Amino acid sequence: MLLPAVLMVAAGAVAAADKKVGNEAAEAAIRANVNAFVKAYNAGDAKGIANLFAADGQMLDEDENTTQGRAAIERAFAAIFAKSPQTRISVDVASIRLIGSALAIETGSTRTASKPGEVPEVARYTVVHTKSLDGNWLMAFARDTPIAGDASPGSADAAQGTASAPETGDTQPSNFERLKPLAWMIGNWIDEGSESIVLSSCKWSADKNYILQKIEVRMQGRDALDLSQRIGWDPLAGRIKSWVFDSDGGFGESLWTQKGSHWLLKATGVRRDGTTSSATNIITPTSKDSYTWRSTDRVVGTEKMPPIEVKVVRKPPEPAK
Repeated sequence: MLLPAVLMVAAGAVAAADKKVGNEAAEAAIRANVNAFVKAYNAGDAKGIANLFAADGQMLDEDENTTQGRAAIERAFAAIFAKSPQTRISVDVASIRLIGSALAIETGSTRTASKPGEVPEVARYTVVHTKSLDGNWLMAFARDTPIAGDASPGSADAAQGTASAPETGDTQPSNFERLKPLAWMIGNWIDEGSESIVLSSCKWSADKNYILQKIEVRMQGRDALDLSQRIGWDPLAGRIKSWVFDSDGGFGESLWTQKGSHWLLKATGVRRDGTTSSATNIITPTSKDSYTWRSTDRVVGTEKMPPIEVKVVRKPPEPAK
């Protein structure tokens, strides 16, 4: 009776060892791509950089400008090198996290100088890597984020390649205070269409540092998709930011900017299969119990999608029993 158990333990050990070897190989391949990126960048090789991206790869710069597709990415880097032919970069990889066998998230920081002797500009970055069918790792999505207040050329911290954390004294607003303009979202909401019902609820986290949102999408009476979103303050970007995860295995993030009476969200995401997506979402409160949600500039992979708009209303309380 012990033999099956022994075999199961042995099989588990082999599987764990295979996974470790696979993860190590994936990380080594990604680090090799990082080195190839630095080499191509410092050589002014725009095509070499573009070839490190997936065919429908997407890039989001510090000004939230989106570039998609290898040809467009090559043109973007060619323009950078034409403007600053002496530009040089160094990359410090902070982490590489494997998600399954074909998806990885890399984070780190870069130091870029447009000419020798110039104080480098420091920025943080996030790259989503996907494994292609032929086994090669490619960049599916890359995003740069400036280090607020410390990344500008000439600053003492930039010269040292470090960033100062925001002050935590009484003069700095708390995360709760920064999120107060979104307090109207707290509560339960519903959008009922002809083919689907979207239920959402928002509440403060226990520490008041975040707004937590749960979203349920029901198609013809059955649960179709669940999403969880955490809205907080990003001190590096210097603005409100949200992170969302769906029950299919996808995830994304949005940067929020208040524009008069509405909120502008620059959203990017990655589906379970590695397909990237992006959109500009606009939330406009129309009363204390309703708002509109409009999504434009929608791109999934390489396909442009039509804009959509829905009206969301506060869900009435359940009748007393």
